[in-house]
Amino acid sequence: MFRFHKHDFNDLCSALLVPREITTTQNLRLCGREAQCVLLRRLAYNNRWCDLQGIFGRHSSLMSSATSRLMDNVLSTFLQLLTDVKNHKWLSPATLKELDCAVANKGSPLPNCGAFIDGTGRRIRRPKQNQKLYYFGHK
Repeated sequence: MFRFHKHDFNDLCSALLVPREITTTQNLRLCGREAQCVLLRRLAYNNRWCDLQGIFGRHSSLMSSATSRLMDNVLSTFLQLLTDVKNHKWLSPATLKELDCAVANKGSPLPNCGAFIDGTGRRIRRPKQNQKLYYFGHK
């Protein structure tokens, strides 16, 4: 389901400073590790909350509230790392320009935009324009 090993999950929770317990605004409690699992699943796959009820055995409103609280916690702790490019030597403007050029040289139709898709196939409607940008021949 996720792209890391089970034994790495504790390290991920520690690195993200996931609290032992999440308390929602409705004063409901959920284990922080469980909230992390729900959040990772929600970010990795395009699911509605009601679809996840069967997987996690929790009501959709509890999962939504708990993961929102967890995401707020992660963002309040690490937002400065995401907003200021100057904090990272490996993410300098020169490196970003190099990345942009490399992606553009491979045929990216958008300037200043680099994306790396994980290979998960998603069905889409047939686009009327630029079909070759969306289809790679796999059936």
